[in-house]
Amino acid sequence: MKNAQTDMAAAQPTWWVWTAWIDRENGGCFIYGCAARSFRAAGWRDERSIEIPGGQLLISQRLVAKDEFAILRNGLDADVVSFDAFLDRGPPPAKVAATRMVIQDCLGHTAARAMLYYTLPDMVALMGNTELALERVLSILQDELNLPFKDQYAARLGNFEIFDLHAWLDGPRPFLIEVKRDPSGERTGPQTMEICRTRAFACVPHIAHLVGQVSGDVVVDRLVTLPADGLRVPVSVSEPLDQFDFRLFDADGEVVLHSEHSRFINRIGFVLSPIGRQVTLNDDFGSPAPPLGQSLRRSIR
Repeated sequence: MKNAQTDMAAAQPTWWVWTAWIDRENGGCFIYGCAARSFRAAGWRDERSIEIPGGQLLISQRLVAKDEFAILRNGLDADVVSFDAFLDRGPPPAKVAATRMVIQDCLGHTAARAMLYYTLPDMVALMGNTELALERVLSILQDELNLPFKDQYAARLGNFEIFDLHAWLDGPRPFLIEVKRDPSGERTGPQTMEICRTRAFACVPHIAHLVGQVSGDVVVDRLVTLPADGLRVPVSVSEPLDQFDFRLFDADGEVVLHSEHSRFINRIGFVLSPIGRQVTLNDDFGSPAPPLGQSLRRSIR
């Protein structure tokens, strides 16, 4: 049983491809690119040019058909990053130096698998001798993709990355974990949390991992089996949690589908300062006294 977005993706298999490269008088160079599955029809495109010190940063994103993306992927398998299949004037091909599979946050998914193709470019040749160009490019990439290029993602310059997103793509997550409220309003004693799944998502079993903390101490660390057709699975904890880590896996525990860290606000601190009344006197007695020497001169005169 599949949701509507998955059915649409199967009927219209397309790929979203995002590419950035620098164009200078002495030639262009590939900066970064990524791709992810899409359930929208092929043909949409958007191309822009942004001025940077010493040249132009060209950005292209488009939805390409499965066959066009297969040409790009075959090139990656042959250790070459090339966009000649759908870009008439794109960046020159780049040689793949290394590959790695990681699990990371991206495009709204907290535990998406990503295949990284490193080209390991020469940064001086890539950005020139000015640091302003590098800072400008990192800022643009971070604003465009919401990935931390100003932090650890700066090491990904020159990469092409394929994000293997989960079946719900950019739709709402088909599951969540919530606290079951006590009708009496008591905030002490045992607490029940529930792992909730939509009926379509719960047609197959899953495994969940819950780690809960209170004041920095781990009070629950549990693997929970979520049976098929179990829409709400309760998990009992000894006391209300301050924070928890939650991960969701497939039935075999091999593929992580989601990972999150949540913190509850159970107290708010206030800093209070008394404000006193201030009175201002506008008369001669409130004026500052003249210096002693000036007063004596006035008396002599």
